[in-house]
Parts: sequence; C-alpha cells; structure tokens
Amino acid sequence: MTEEQFDEMKNRLQQFSFTSLKYANYEEMADYVILSIDDSAIIIYGYNSEGKRYEYHWACNHKEDLLKQLQKRNNNEQITFVPKDWVESIKNLGFDIYAIWNDYFTDNLEEFANSEEPKFISPSNYNEASKVTLSCKGQSRGFTGQSEEWMKQWIDNREPASPDYASGCVAIAEIKQEMIGVICIGMYGSGDKTTLWVREVAVKPEFHGLGTARKLIGQAFAYGLKHGAKKSFLMADECNDNALYLYRSMGFKAGSDEGQIDMIR
Repeated sequence: MTEEQFDEMKNRLQQFSFTSLKYANYEEMADYVILSIDDSAIIIYGYNSEGKRYEYHWACNHKEDLLKQLQKRNNNEQITFVPKDWVESIKNLGFDIYAIWNDYFTDNLEEFANSEEPKFISPSNYNEASKVTLSCKGQSRGFTGQSEEWMKQWIDNREPASPDYASGCVAIAEIKQEMIGVICIGMYGSGDKTTLWVREVAVKPEFHGLGTARKLIGQAFAYGLKHGAKKSFLMADECNDNALYLYRSMGFKAGSDEGQIDMIR
C-alpha cells in the first residue's frame, strides 16, 4: 500500500459511520494490503508486528460489508473497534472478545497532583523506556508494550493517535538510576476543553506495590495543570482490576460512550 493510497482512505473516512482507521498512521501499516476500497467499505489487512497478529482495519456503514471480507486468511487474526451490536455476528465467524477498553475522565487534577518535578525521557534512554513497557506485556489484554521507535515517534509528535493532538512526552521513575516506570502523556484541545491525555502507564512488575504509578500520574496531573489542562483522559481495560482501582482512586470515572471492543480468532 502506498502512502498516497493511505491518504486517500483517510480522506474518505467521513463518509463512513464506523471505522478502526481514525487513529491509524501510515508507518504502522505500510506493508498492509488493500482488500477493498469503494463506497461501501474500506478493508485493509496486514501483520501487526507489535501485537504479533494479523489484523483487519476497516471502515463501513453496514456490518454486512465488513462480514463478507472477514475470511480466515491466517490462524492468528484480530479486528479492533468492533461496534457492540456487531459482536455476535463477528463471533459467528470464529472471533471472540479479547479486550474491552473504556474511556475514563477526571477533572480532579488539583486534588491528586504531585508537586515533585517530573523527570523526562531523553534520546539516550528511549530503549530503556521501551523495555519498561515490554516488561508489562499482557497485564492488560491487548497491551504489548512499545518499541524504541514508538517512543521516539511519540516525542517527535509522529505518533499522535488523536486528530487535535498537540504535544507528547514521557516522564520516568527511577530507583538508584534504574528506570522502573514510565508514563506517556500528551495534551489536546484548547480553552476549557484542554485535556491531559495519559496514553499509558507502565511499571516493571518487580517494583509493583511501591506507589510508582500513582506518583507518575500525580506528576502528569501537575504537568497538565501547568499547561492549562482542565481534565484528564485515559483508556483502561475493564478486566485490569488493579489498574482500575488506581485510576478510580485518583478520580477517574468511566465515560458514557461505548467502549472499544477488540476481537481475535
């Protein structure tokens, strides 16, 4: 797939009510193939090296246009952003629910902000930060960790996954100069809608229970307030009880919109 073809698909997304392509970028799927691109559906297929699965990305208005393209091409496949009403039909094709992600919001940044100045990642330790996230693979369903290149792209604003995304940074936690935790954050929106986005939080498993994740989120809140944030947003796996307990204890509440449903077969 060429970058011109990808840009054409992105430009046509507004004609479809449902899609998994809203936050996609070309670098992640340059080697994918186009199965369909017309007025009824856009379907592309390829291997996700981060998740180590083949995946369908898609856009359509009616589930029938998606279902007829979900032929089994490999033994390890996934489809993301499945509308809730389409789940049973896709189950009939051999898929099962793998993860349910919900949006969580809080406007209690001042109450939980940590006054300690955060320490941010530098180019010399992109790889070390990547290893922290990789050590947490599988703690949330669908979480596979992030590569060194992903870290660089996040800092360089080439991994936005948000149409009005403004900036990105990674704060780190250390013990005796060993990096034990990271938090990837960004800002989006403006005015009263300025939002701190907590993209992900990861702490090495052997250092769980020390309050590191709480400390990093508190530092992120302080960073957000400094840059005008009125609220904070994150996505959480509904089956990650430990993470949900932490987020709720820091004021996060589930949004009213339907969550992201990912399925595999």
